Amino acid sequence: MKKFLSVFLAALMLLSLCACGTQKAEKTMRTFCDGMKEYDFEKMQACLVPSAGSIQAQIGEMEGGEEAAALLYAKMKEWAAKMTYEIVSVNEEGDHATATVKYYYVDASPILQDVLGEYLGQAFASAFSGISEDDLRAMAEQILNDKMETAQTGSAQMSVTYDLVKSGKEWKITEVPKDSLQVLTANFVKSITDLASVFGKTG
Repeated sequence: MKKFLSVFLAALMLLSLCACGTQKAEKTMRTFCDGMKEYDFEKMQACLVPSAGSIQAQIGEMEGGEEAAALLYAKMKEWAAKMTYEIVSVNEEGDHATATVKYYYVDASPILQDVLGEYLGQAFASAFSGISEDDLRAMAEQILNDKMETAQTGSAQMSVTYDLVKSGKEWKITEVPKDSLQVLTANFVKSITDLASVFGKTG
């Protein structure tokens, strides 16, 4: 009996050491989602495999750019702090895993719609006055600045599925799904992409 107890305790210790030594995929997902909420790109990047590329490059460098871009970055960071998430499921199979996260986040696309409406109105009114391209850009930036201070945002929710692989004792996300970038940018990237596709169509 004493020998059986010793073997049993040794097995428990071994299991506990294995559990402590190997990071769960859920931990990686929580770190990544917390990084999104904090707008901490280094924290998010540390959760990715190297081949996933730069998250900041995918949404564009805004932090130290022009005034309008810097203001947009600050707003996105503010909106991201209001985001909440729920890890719906995590399935690990060998060295691969999938995780589904449901996000509840700010939808800032109404702001871009307001900006577009006012910009088109002012640009059309100025079309016959010989306004320059630089003046049009300055006009757009001013409208964007004004709208970000006054326009109302909405709310949205989205479920995103991630693929992960085991790298040593850690789990890493293989790529950043496009939908998670929408969450990270409060739907601004999607709105801009949709507008570009509309205006890029040829008859």
